[in-house]
This record gives sequence, structure tokens and C-alpha cells, in this order.
Amino acid sequence: PARVGCGVTDSKNIHVELRYGPVFMVIGFVSSLAWTYLLVNEAVNTIDSLGIIFQFPRNFLGCTLLVWGFVFEDIAAVIFLGKFDFGAIAVSMCFVWSVFHLTVGVGAGLLFHGHAITVPEEKGAIITVAFGTTLVTMISHLIVVIASNFRISKLYGYWNVALYAIFLTLIALDSADVLTL
Repeated sequence: PARVGCGVTDSKNIHVELRYGPVFMVIGFVSSLAWTYLLVNEAVNTIDSLGIIFQFPRNFLGCTLLVWGFVFEDIAAVIFLGKFDFGAIAVSMCFVWSVFHLTVGVGAGLLFHGHAITVPEEKGAIITVAFGTTLVTMISHLIVVIASNFRISKLYGYWNVALYAIFLTLIALDSADVLTL
């Protein structure tokens, strides 16, 4: 029989549960958090440095590259689930991660910041556009999903992609000082 770690399993009885399984799970979870934290910090610092070198505004980087990097795994999971006929799980994941990111992300950000955050006036317009896009998206989710009896079509997928494209266009035009929001 294969051994999992030194002295963890009983070689005489293959059905013996791992006594140290929970310990390994906790160690694996903590180490994955540490590696994720380190890699995310390096990615953010690298993107921020490239933004400074190529003179991209931080607002634009925050609304594009940094966000795409943070949600890439979530999008890959949703696409994978959708391809293998787990559409209900994929759709519920989309809604739950939005709620999680909005509540826990904003809540933890404010909690760890320690005091009230004042948004500089020049960044207020971008936050207003982001909030407006989020609001339109959530209202359209509410109307379309309920009206279609929870049967979402491809046309609605195009609508969501178009909303995001409009949002990115507005952010890019504002960042390039072509349009003042």
C-alpha cells in the first residue's frame, strides 16, 4: 500500500482513516493562501510599475488589468462548468461571487483601512460610472432572469458583454482625457 507521509497511515489496514488528514488540510490551506498573497502582490506591483513606465492612469489599470487578473480563475471555473452542463451552478456562482466581492471586498477594505475613505474628486466620476454599470447590470439581471423564468439565453450574454464594453470604453476615454466624466 502507498504511504501518505511518514507514519501517517497503517500499512496493515488500507481502510484506516488518516489521523493527520485535518492537519495536512490546514497546512495546505494556509500555504495556498500565503502563495496566493505573495503572487498577487507581485502581480499588482508589476502591473503598477508597467503602468508608471507606460504612463497608464491607475484608474484605468484598476478597472482593467488588475480586475481581469483577480477574476480569471472565477471566469475559467464558470466556463468549465458551463461546458460540462453544470449551467445552474455556473450561474449561481456568478451571482454569489458578485455579492461576495461587493460585501466582503468593500467591507474588509473599509474595516482594515481604519477610518473613513474620501474618494478624490478626479476618481469620483470613475466610481460613479462603475456604480452605474453595476446598478444597470443588477437591475437587468433581476428583470431578465425573472421574466424569462430563469432560462437565460445567449442574447442576454451579448447584452452583458456589451454593457462591459461600454463601461471599458467610458473608462478608457476618461483615462485618455478624451472624455471628461
